[in-house]
Amino acid sequence: MKEFLENADGVHLMNPHLGEFTLCGDSFDFQSTENLAPEMELKATRKRTVTCPKCITIIKGCRDVRTL
Repeated sequence: MKEFLENADGVHLMNPHLGEFTLCGDSFDFQSTENLAPEMELKATRKRTVTCPKCITIIKGCRDVRTL
């Protein structure tokens, strides 16, 4: 099951193997900061198109990877 979150950086894909981390990992780190700007807080979204540049880079980098 895929989960998506959104903040000012865009729509992020959650990493299903790392619990509450986004695929790019940066957003979770922002949440642990005490003085987090409201626009950086992750919120659930119904959007299904990833727009976070860092998440997109990771997704594109995995496209040609083969697995068993």
